Amino acid sequence: MINKEAYYFSHDSNARNDEKLLAVRMRFGAEGYGIYFMIIERLRDESDNMSIKDYNILAFDFRVSADKVKSVIEDFELFEFTDDKKYFFSQRMLNNMKIKNQKSEKARLSAEKRWNKSESNANAMRTHSEGNAIKESKGKESKVKEINDVLPSDDEKENPEISIEKNPETSPKKRNDKVEKLDFQLLLEYLNEKTGRNYRVVPYKVKTKFHSLLKQGYEKKDIKTAIDNAVKAKNHIENNFQYLTMEFFSRTEKIDMYSNTGKSETVKSKNNKPLGVWSV
Repeated sequence: MINKEAYYFSHDSNARNDEKLLAVRMRFGAEGYGIYFMIIERLRDESDNMSIKDYNILAFDFRVSADKVKSVIEDFELFEFTDDKKYFFSQRMLNNMKIKNQKSEKARLSAEKRWNKSESNANAMRTHSEGNAIKESKGKESKVKEINDVLPSDDEKENPEISIEKNPETSPKKRNDKVEKLDFQLLLEYLNEKTGRNYRVVPYKVKTKFHSLLKQGYEKKDIKTAIDNAVKAKNHIENNFQYLTMEFFSRTEKIDMYSNTGKSETVKSKNNKPLGVWSV
C-alpha cells in the first residue's frame, strides 16, 4: 500500500535512454537503473531533498551492495555534493521539481481566478435574482392589494361570506355606509332552488362583478328580487332557466331589468322552507 505521506516527482518516459543512465544500465543492467530511482525516491522524501553520504545505510535499504550504490552516486555525474562532502543531491530532480511547482502554482492561481469569477457571477446572479424576487414580490403585493379591493380575502375564500363597504358617492342609488355581507354559497343554493339547476361554483370573475354591483350601491335584496322575477319570465321558463346563471345575475343591466319589475316575495324552497335573503 502506498504511504499517504508519499510525494510525487516527475519521471520522464524516456529516462532509460538518458546518456548517463544508459551508462549505468550498461554497467549494472536494470539493477543499476533501479538503484538510481530508489535513490531519487529517498531524496524526494527528505525535507531538504538531500541525503547523508552513508552508502551502507542505502545499500541495506535497497538490498544491494554498498559498492554499487557508491558507484551509481559518484561515477556517472548523476548527483552533486555539498561543499563539506557530507551530503549529496540531484540537481536534475530539483530543477524538475521547480518546474513542477511553478506549474502547480500557476494552475492554482488560474483555478482560484476561475473560482473567484464563478463566485462573482454567482453573487451577481443571486443579487439579480433577489432583486427580481423583491420586485416580483412587491408587484405581487401590489397586485394582491388591488385584487383584495375587489375579491374576497383568503379567509373569505374558505368562508364565502364577504363584507362589502358601500360607497355612496359612486352609487347610483342613495345608500348608507352600512357594511353588507354576501354569502356566495347561500346565493348559489338559492339560485339552484329557484331554477332547479345544480350550479356548484362561483367563479372569481363573477364574484368580482357582484362586488362591483354592491360597490355601485345595489343590495343583495336587489339580486334576490331579480332572481325571483327572472324565474317567472315566460322565455326563461320555456328555456328551462338555462340562461339564469350566477354570471347572468352579476350584470348590472339584468339586475335593473328584473329587480324593478315586481315586488320581492317571500321565497320558499322545493321543501317549502323559507330561504330568506341569504341573511347571515
